[in-house]
Amino acid sequence: MKDIALESALARIDNDHEIYLELIAVFLEDSQTDIEKLSQAINENDTKKAIYHTHKLKGAALTLGADKFSSHAESLEQELNKTEARECRILFEKAETAYYGAITRLKEIEKEL
Repeated sequence: MKDIALESALARIDNDHEIYLELIAVFLEDSQTDIEKLSQAINENDTKKAIYHTHKLKGAALTLGADKFSSHAESLEQELNKTEARECRILFEKAETAYYGAITRLKEIEKEL
């Protein structure tokens, strides 16, 4: 699975590169705070907040075509709905790794478009 499915993401917004670049900018600006708050929620065993931040990140990632990260976020969200947040540390770490891969690729795409 690719970090970013650029073609399908652009197709969802009628191939509008300007809009896509704006979405990238917002994601790059906001998502770091969300991933940090998600980590904190898991550390504090705050399942409700962990679900909120996971869902928010997953939705933004799907919009951008960050399929690998959104898939990991989906797995994390499903597990959070079944168990306590502290039990999900390994899934969070996988999602976090995919998140940073997506960030790296989005920054490259930002320069390419």
